[in-house]
Amino acid sequence: MDERVNPKEVPLVMLAPADAASHFATYCTIQSQPGYFILNFFQGFPPIITGSKEEMQEKIDAIKSLEVSLVSRVILPESVMESYVQAENTNWQRYKVTFADKNDIEA
Repeated sequence: MDERVNPKEVPLVMLAPADAASHFATYCTIQSQPGYFILNFFQGFPPIITGSKEEMQEKIDAIKSLEVSLVSRVILPESVMESYVQAENTNWQRYKVTFADKNDIEA
């Protein structure tokens, strides 16, 4: 006698509390491992450079690196990554159509 139960799909109710943390990310890295992906989101801004044209150029030339800070790390299983990439591509295309002229994004 088969004692297995039949699985059931149920809809997810995605809760997003008003006080959930939001972060502005200016850089992202994606690392792949067998079965999952690690998405690291970083925040960094260019330094403020002031002075005469010559002083500003000297400061720019002296920059060897810029520090960025990790603001979030998300680990996605392979099954979720595929749907994430599809949703990202769909939304990117929609964004370009809607906002391309307003933000000078190449379509």
